[in-house]
Amino acid sequence: METKKRNYREFLKYVIPCVISMAAMAVFTMVDSIFVSKGVGSQALAGINVVYPVILLVTAFAAMIALGVSTMIASRLAVGEKKRAGTALMNSIWISLIFFAVVSLPSILFDENIAGLLGASGEIQTYAAEYLRYYMYFSIPCGLVTILSAAVRNDGSPTLASVSLIVSCLFNIFADWLFVFPLQMGVAGAAIATGLSQILGLAILLVHFVRRKGELRLSFREKLNMTECRDMVKRGFPEFINQMTTPVITVCYNLVLANILGNPGLEAYAIISQPVGVIIMLLLGVADGTQPLFSRYHSLGDWETNRYYFKKAVELSAFLSILLYAVFFFFGRPVFGIFSSDAGLLDMAVYGSNLYCLRFMFSAVTMVIAGYFMSIVETKKSVIINIARTFVFNVIFVFLTPYILGKNLVWTGIVFAELTVMLIAIALYRKHRKEVENV
Repeated sequence: METKKRNYREFLKYVIPCVISMAAMAVFTMVDSIFVSKGVGSQALAGINVVYPVILLVTAFAAMIALGVSTMIASRLAVGEKKRAGTALMNSIWISLIFFAVVSLPSILFDENIAGLLGASGEIQTYAAEYLRYYMYFSIPCGLVTILSAAVRNDGSPTLASVSLIVSCLFNIFADWLFVFPLQMGVAGAAIATGLSQILGLAILLVHFVRRKGELRLSFREKLNMTECRDMVKRGFPEFINQMTTPVITVCYNLVLANILGNPGLEAYAIISQPVGVIIMLLLGVADGTQPLFSRYHSLGDWETNRYYFKKAVELSAFLSILLYAVFFFFGRPVFGIFSSDAGLLDMAVYGSNLYCLRFMFSAVTMVIAGYFMSIVETKKSVIINIARTFVFNVIFVFLTPYILGKNLVWTGIVFAELTVMLIAIALYRKHRKEVENV
């Protein structure tokens, strides 16, 4: 009994700060959206949503490197290999700096073209290009804050990682108000506010290393080691695919809705996407919060403790998904009313969300299982789940559902996709469990 209490306290110690941190990350974008919708208009909000997949490419890469280096740090620190853990951290920084620089340049130079390719036109395209250009000026701090947050969390300071994101989120709210309203800087101001807030978050995380609070050290004498980089990419690649789920879904829905419902459909989807993004990040926070625990006890060969944490993660995710769907179902209209006062647009958003948000219950379980496999370096299983989720079933169901069930049920495509992938994930976990128990 005492062991279970201790394990439960440890579970909460890691999961709660991570859930809060992930929610704070999602709030960055949602706060931008609230101020943009009120200060500029719903077309500007639709513009941000159109280029959101490109921005999430930066987030996805950062998440991939963060998870990959986290598992390396956790497993190395567990066996006392402090120097090798530090080497992994520095290589994660070098490879990220290269990637963010390469992605940012074309996004800044060809912003109008990229917005057009993603389905935007007219005023929406203008807003989309402007937001993308200014956001990409800050891509390096925006990406690095994710990686250092994961490193700090695995180095024994999960609370500091949460403080960093919460403080930067509060600053983002103030800066959004300042740049969008008093200074009248429009969508550019919202992007700049997000960038500056991430720089602040990065500065807070660096305190951990400056004050030598943990075992990790930043040593800029470390050279780029491609073997280390390949290892962390291999470990984190399933998370990259997982993170790409939102941009792929967004692109698919934007193309389908633009064809079926026109610009009002894009605007309604933009309204739905903002609070839904926060919910998905909350659920992802449960999966990511248990990552250090799964990695540590897997390295120690303690299957029973890992099974306990897995069960608790599924239970918490399922509870949150049901609770949050109920919030959307009963209070969807006032939530969406934050972004628009157009009655017709709100009617469309409420109807769509009641169907679209059924995905929560299936996504929650899938994310825990995929995160578990990544944490114990069962990369193949995690890749199968995330490729099926991101590039196969979501694409198939989103495009085919309106033509099979009618345009009024276009919002259910993602629900059928998430249900299918959850069943695949459960089957893979049961197979894994039998393998472990028979060892």
